[in-house]
Amino acid sequence: MKINHVNETGTEPYSDSSLGKKDDTNRKAIQTMKAILIGNRERFEKFYPDTPFANAVEKVYFSLEQARALGEIPLETQSAKKSPSGECDEGKTLAEAQPARESSAEARPAGEASAEAQPARESSAEIQSAKLLAEARDAEFLAADAIAQVPESLIAQLPFLKIIHSEGVAYNGIDCGAAARRNIYVCNNRGINADAVAEQTILLMLGLLRGVTAGDAAVRAGNQIRRKEYMMVNGIRELGECRIGLLGFGDIAKATARRLSAFGCEVCYHATRRKTPNLEAEYGVTWLESDELLETSDIISLHIPVTPETTGMVNEEFLKRMRRDAFLINTSRGEIVENAALCKALMEGWIAGAGLDTVAPEPVAADHPLLHLPAEASGRLLFSPHIGGVTTGVFRKAHRNIWTAFEQVSKGERPVNVVNGV
Repeated sequence: MKINHVNETGTEPYSDSSLGKKDDTNRKAIQTMKAILIGNRERFEKFYPDTPFANAVEKVYFSLEQARALGEIPLETQSAKKSPSGECDEGKTLAEAQPARESSAEARPAGEASAEAQPARESSAEIQSAKLLAEARDAEFLAADAIAQVPESLIAQLPFLKIIHSEGVAYNGIDCGAAARRNIYVCNNRGINADAVAEQTILLMLGLLRGVTAGDAAVRAGNQIRRKEYMMVNGIRELGECRIGLLGFGDIAKATARRLSAFGCEVCYHATRRKTPNLEAEYGVTWLESDELLETSDIISLHIPVTPETTGMVNEEFLKRMRRDAFLINTSRGEIVENAALCKALMEGWIAGAGLDTVAPEPVAADHPLLHLPAEASGRLLFSPHIGGVTTGVFRKAHRNIWTAFEQVSKGERPVNVVNGV
């Protein structure tokens, strides 16, 4: 069932029959606009809002793999082939200058590029680049999966681009500097998944404390009583007995702290800037220096963004400062954790275990070192497939925000949640 939405001006939605000649002209103008959507096509189609603007804009879909190939064209190659106007030296676009490698029968209508049914011979970066320029070089809007790469080499191929919007909160895959130099907005969905990720964070905490994976395997193997006796002898900590150390105190950490208070946990945090006494009292948290947080917490939970300073921050020194019976939770970004250091910590017992909703690099390959730990160390590790912030409710809100921002930019307005200073 279609739900009528109030449009972004706050007025009631209007119908086609109510459009006058002026509105018909506006609709034609909207129809000339184009958006590139990088990620899962089915998801983008499912969640985009049913508004006149979103319905009218032409959409060109690219999978993560296609976008990655498109971004691998070196800038010097592009500049050698194109003039500032986007044309080749011979007066052709780069797409037109490519060899004709597909018959007219294989060609798709503009705006219908997707990940499905792509012939293997179309996988080269050159062909992918030609397709983007042929079908989407006039795009004004770009939305990208939070783990997608949108490098300068891709941005440079889109001369009319006005805005790049992350589908999620993370935007570290987008070259914000390159976009800023072109006065292209880069936006994210700040805070939109805080409640959802907080739930996932607590799920991982409880899963480790209760040994859910080992318990499930034991019951399936007919070893329920043996496993139960083992856990009673070795002890099961309740979450409410634990001191939780939150590293970072943004929207997700705050939502996590609220939920932990219901369990009766002592919640501490460390952030670069200490919060006000009133805010600390509101969330029931205590600020600690980073060393004290690591050395005294039963569970350390990461809630920090990926920056040059935080990349690889959870290294051997970090893990050795944690208690040997402590757990590490990462629902932030995989790049924060050094994989080799975590493997060593789990194998040598520096920490009791880890719960990871995100692992770098993504997608996680079958030969990733964390997937091939010895049995005892492997039992200390609990994975989830980076689903903390991908609930249905989050996607509905996220895609509504994306298309609202696109419409704002189309009207010459500044969108919200700009992260690159434009």
